Amino acid sequence: MEKYSINKVKGKDINISMPASTSFTQLGLSETIDDLVEVETNNALNPFSDEEQIAYTTFDGLDINIIFRFLDRNTNTYSTNYEAAGFNTSDNSLRKNSFLKSYFRLYFYDKNSPESRNLMLFEDIDVLNTTAPNFKLKRIFWDRNYPFFNQTNDNINLFVIGRFFSALNGKIYDFYNLPIGNTTPINITDYSANSDWWTSPITIYNPKNNDGNHNFATTPFIGANTDNTITLTERVIL
Repeated sequence: MEKYSINKVKGKDINISMPASTSFTQLGLSETIDDLVEVETNNALNPFSDEEQIAYTTFDGLDINIIFRFLDRNTNTYSTNYEAAGFNTSDNSLRKNSFLKSYFRLYFYDKNSPESRNLMLFEDIDVLNTTAPNFKLKRIFWDRNYPFFNQTNDNINLFVIGRFFSALNGKIYDFYNLPIGNTTPINITDYSANSDWWTSPITIYNPKNNDGNHNFATTPFIGANTDNTITLTERVIL
């Protein structure tokens, strides 16, 4: 039985623990994931692991920016601020529980396709001390003796989506990898035709191919991904 731990973080910096794969119920494109992900994740989690892990850092020590774009319903355009999610961004309002008890969650899968992917890990991100939905990804953790790296020279690709859980209105917002040039929601035809936009890919590099170094990076030029930024956009499909 595979075991893994969840590393929850306070504040703006994100440290992510990446384990071996665990299978979950497969989700089809037409299925509602709001409740299914929550239930199946809780059912499948194993006890904490004592296996030794090692930090995989970004190349050259540069942080990866994680940016979330909400849809502003007043203008029907995407915005990188909390006001689009209904929050008043004055100092006093950002100290209220309706904001402080809200949080983001990143989901890391082994495949892009919802029909066949397995959830590797989810990670919660607190909004504490933030005035905009922007965060830093400094490093991720992976098992030191991960069997895949011992058996092959290949790298590992992971596929990321995001969700925001609002304590203001109880709403759950889904996020995907829409190119930033798209400033308004797309239709189902465009969504179906651009599967690369469904998730944001990252690569964990096999140390055997990387001079023994432990690094990870975004996969650029897919959706909104750049060399140092992952931009996740609220998924509103027309």
